[in-house]
Amino acid sequence: MAIAGRLARNIRRRRGEAFQRAFARKLGISQSTLARIENAGQNTTLKTLQQIMKVLECGIGELFDLVQPPPECRVKGGDCAYQDDNF
Repeated sequence: MAIAGRLARNIRRRRGEAFQRAFARKLGISQSTLARIENAGQNTTLKTLQQIMKVLECGIGELFDLVQPPPECRVKGGDCAYQDDNF
């Protein structure tokens, strides 16, 4: 799966039942922009990617299926204490 597709799938999965409009508001982007990102129709900026990680409380590796740290390694606020020597 292409990287944009992995990101899109993981954002949708992690967002869960939250309304797209409310989630977009938390990210500081429009609902239409979020819809395009979630459908792999638009790339995202690093700033938006950082906001996504902060709101979803996950690391970049988790968003792109690069790593799957155990739950006890996750730290709230977007900073992940998990270290992977491969990155």
